[in-house]
Amino acid sequence: MSWAAVNIWGQFAKLHEKSSVVANMEQQLVEANKLKEQTKREIARLHNDEYLDQIIRRDFHYSKTGETPLSVSKSQ
Repeated sequence: MSWAAVNIWGQFAKLHEKSSVVANMEQQLVEANKLKEQTKREIARLHNDEYLDQIIRRDFHYSKTGETPLSVSKSQ
């Protein structure tokens, strides 16, 4: 009879361990799905010409013909 108790106790320990692994995996899945949705939104935005213009101007300091680029420094 004691072997059954030991066996059941061991099964509960394994079940608890597996449950925590599953919970961790589910959290990783939620985070991966959030990242996937953010990436989809960014891809959709990249198909917009106005958004691309904003990125090019901001990151590459691009200006259109006839525009005068201004440089503003922050004073301390």
